[in-house]
Amino acid sequence: MTQETACTSTGLSLGATLLLTLAIAIPATAQEGSSNSGAPGTGFGPETVENGNNDEPVKQGKTAQNLRAEKLLSNVHRFRLRNFRALNDYYVYTTDPEEELATRISDHMDQSRQLLEQIKDQTGNSLTDSQMGDLKKAFNNFDDQMETNIEDVRESGYPDLRLLSDMANQAQSLSVLSKNIYNQVAGQDATPTETDLELAREASITMALMVTRYSARSSSSVAQVFQGADSEQSLDDLARSFENTLDKLRNRTEDDGKIDANLSDVNSKWRFIRGSYIEYDEQNVAFVINRYSTSIIESLEQTIDRLKSA
Repeated sequence: MTQETACTSTGLSLGATLLLTLAIAIPATAQEGSSNSGAPGTGFGPETVENGNNDEPVKQGKTAQNLRAEKLLSNVHRFRLRNFRALNDYYVYTTDPEEELATRISDHMDQSRQLLEQIKDQTGNSLTDSQMGDLKKAFNNFDDQMETNIEDVRESGYPDLRLLSDMANQAQSLSVLSKNIYNQVAGQDATPTETDLELAREASITMALMVTRYSARSSSSVAQVFQGADSEQSLDDLARSFENTLDKLRNRTEDDGKIDANLSDVNSKWRFIRGSYIEYDEQNVAFVINRYSTSIIESLEQTIDRLKSA
């Protein structure tokens, strides 16, 4: 078989294999807590990982235990979203193997590794040693597989289906574990929950999942056969869910001028790409969808920071 033939055969199966990683339920709340900003096309910028050992002033009505729980919850979700970022960039990398993308994937994984260490330091009685051990093992497996797959594409120019299947399994295990841990921490009495913040988190993680799935689907026409499978929400359903969440958030925060302006910008960007998610078309330019989607997440992160500091 020639390399050209192998590339074609691999491309037809790529999206189907990678979409195994996305058959994961979305938690009710989720958020990436960094405050990156930029116009469409900036992608996901560097993130300053919170130092879990820093003392913070106790806000009115919140105890030191509440604040520690908030920070733990924030870092667990930042960890989840960083892994989605790495996965999304990997999908793009398989179709356009540029070293800049490989470097960005590596940066995402480094950030996830730092966040995992902070989660371990902050967990206290919120998580068991067994849970932390399982999470660390799942991340290390995903990290190792990501490195192997990037090197494979770098050498051959196209991905190996067996390696893709391995990474699909690793990514799914990691996502399920971290999702369950997030939900567990969020459900504890010590963790304050505020509706506005939770809506912003939900919008952020939904958009992250949408763009990751869009990138996977755009990598191969065969991937569309998995759209609407029983084990996952369809892309158009996710889009409508995001839209509803964004509308609720805007209605609740319209009295805050900075947040209102930020979410108006999010809504404008969303309106620009909405049709591509609601009615998928192979003729759409995936690069543009990716740029605007990642910019929306960045703007939502700014909203999250504003809500957390209020």
